[in-house]
Amino acid sequence: MMTLYQANASLQTSQNQGSSRSAHVKSCRELIAGLDRMDGPLGPRSSWPHELNVMIALILRAEQSMNILWGKDCILLYNDAYIPTLAENHPYEMGRKLSEVFPEIWVDRVEPMVRKAFSGSGFYIDEMDFVLQQGGRSKEANYAVSFTPIEGADGEIAGILSVNTERTKGAIEKARTELLEDITSTLLSRQSLDRKIQTSCRLIAESLACNMVVFGSLNVSDGTITTLGGWHAVDVAPLDSSKTYIQLYDVQVSDLQNGKNLTISTQSRRAIDDGPHANRLLICPIFEGKSMTVVVMASDSSNTSWLESHALLLSRGGNRIADLIKICEGNNASDEERDLTTLLLPVQE
Repeated sequence: MMTLYQANASLQTSQNQGSSRSAHVKSCRELIAGLDRMDGPLGPRSSWPHELNVMIALILRAEQSMNILWGKDCILLYNDAYIPTLAENHPYEMGRKLSEVFPEIWVDRVEPMVRKAFSGSGFYIDEMDFVLQQGGRSKEANYAVSFTPIEGADGEIAGILSVNTERTKGAIEKARTELLEDITSTLLSRQSLDRKIQTSCRLIAESLACNMVVFGSLNVSDGTITTLGGWHAVDVAPLDSSKTYIQLYDVQVSDLQNGKNLTISTQSRRAIDDGPHANRLLICPIFEGKSMTVVVMASDSSNTSWLESHALLLSRGGNRIADLIKICEGNNASDEERDLTTLLLPVQE
């Protein structure tokens, strides 16, 4: 099953951004032409290799998202179709080193690909996933990417032509669908109710790449979460229902009652020695009608940020578990004799 990080929220084109820095945002053709100067990253255009000029003409005429990484410094040149990937960072990334454009993914993700291409090996990746920092927020991205070496006049690899197809939305929906299908298969299996909840929470945790998911009821008066079921990694202490986790943080229970998902980090904790040992928590309310009945909580010890798509996945998974409990509690038959086919129905948004 694809994890949510492997289906890493859709990158959206930024409208009218950067106007405070520039009254007119030039086209990529104009920006590349503006690099024709002695102190530019490529020097004066009269010294640009023929192969580079041919590739520039190619990408500027293409409707497909394309870019060129030129030289050992991987100077980035791109066309208009590539602009959504950069969002508000366009046009300021034209002519910069790729390591400076994407510092957050350079060492682990991009540099190994660059080294491979400069060795003379072209390649295609059907699903390349990563998390970018855009406008101070973390954005999930999923692309199909090809790297093709560009040979110079001396027979050496002088640069790379990269063609990109953005697939973020489809990849995330695929991950959510796979998760709900897996949870449904678990709920239709002949296991005890507790076991089904535990397995479902484990599936959610695997998709979120976190180390604990808990499904429980919330006492709004004191913030206590009473565990109804859950899963945690072997090296993580289970949730203690006697502790008022919600009130350990500078958040309001009323936010949950109003349908707001809570994202919590250790920086907002009032008492570090109490509560789950995690750097981040994500708590989503589960409603029955207009009343909040239970919450589903994910925690992890990493320092990465929760994204909107994580909250949606956690909420959908929690709703699926709530459906199971409601069906089982509202029926006198044994859990194994339940007709749980209603769980195949889409989760209500």
